[in-house]
Amino acid sequence: MGCRVFTNHDARSTTRRTTTHRSTIRIGIPCPLSRVESSRVEPSRRARGEVDETDSKRNETNRIETRARQADVDRSAVIDSSGKEINRNKLIALLSEIVLKESPGATIVTDSVTSDGLHKFITAKGGKHVRFMRGYKNVINKGKELNASGVVTPLMIETSGHGAMKENYDLDDGAYLAVKIIIEAVRRRLANEPSIGQVLETLEEPLEEAEVRLKIADPDFKAYGLNVIENLLAAVNDPAHSLFGKCKPAPDNYEGLRVCVDEGDGRQGWFLLRCSLHDPVMVLNFESQTQCGVQTMAEEFGTWILDENYDKLDGSAVYALYDTKDCPM
Repeated sequence: MGCRVFTNHDARSTTRRTTTHRSTIRIGIPCPLSRVESSRVEPSRRARGEVDETDSKRNETNRIETRARQADVDRSAVIDSSGKEINRNKLIALLSEIVLKESPGATIVTDSVTSDGLHKFITAKGGKHVRFMRGYKNVINKGKELNASGVVTPLMIETSGHGAMKENYDLDDGAYLAVKIIIEAVRRRLANEPSIGQVLETLEEPLEEAEVRLKIADPDFKAYGLNVIENLLAAVNDPAHSLFGKCKPAPDNYEGLRVCVDEGDGRQGWFLLRCSLHDPVMVLNFESQTQCGVQTMAEEFGTWILDENYDKLDGSAVYALYDTKDCPM
């Protein structure tokens, strides 16, 4: 079975493009595994009914397509047979499915912003999920630490697509992850098992999500940010708090403060406040299982900022999330 590798510098590629400090590598296997259009504009042409007989014949040679971005190919993502991108939580879930078959009960290390749905997916497959810190080096080093202590940890990966595997010497290697997925796609095809896209049908995805950045206008921004997080923890731990009465800290806070929010009817949202690794900002992530859930959490958090009078913390990005008439409050 042949394997073709195209980059954006290769004249044979049908999707040549010029980028800065980044290249796209496409690994294609000509076999009836999965069909992906040869150009990003193809799905819109198909929607308009402009796909002719020549297009159909060309697509009879089906491919699974994997992209690894940046010149050093340290990140990857996948496009499945329906043209859907498999990245972020989906990419981690797919790779977890692969490694947990090879190492049942193993531990998967990710960064802090992965979804609750991914956590459920990994545990449902018999794995253990360590939701660690942002920064791919932090994630990889945590995996190496766990392996050294005797905890089987075959996969360490960030939602950005940076990932490493123990079997590949803990290298941050997007191309290696891409090949692992291609091999799994081939195996599933030959064994008449569900496709890699179908594997992800059990992965719960949030109804809403958002990320905003809050600038800190204090020269000692690290200390300022940590003080905000400490005070937020105290508020969340107060069951009688007027804003955070339905909240509780997540049990695994390795970075900042992740807060679980009871959204009713068995649904749970969350928000995570953390200091940037390098910049004078705080990063705030939201995920919700309900309509307007992000807006509700954002208003509660924004109100708390105003009540606490954090005059050196720019909350305008948070206020913008609920300063809208899209959702009745």
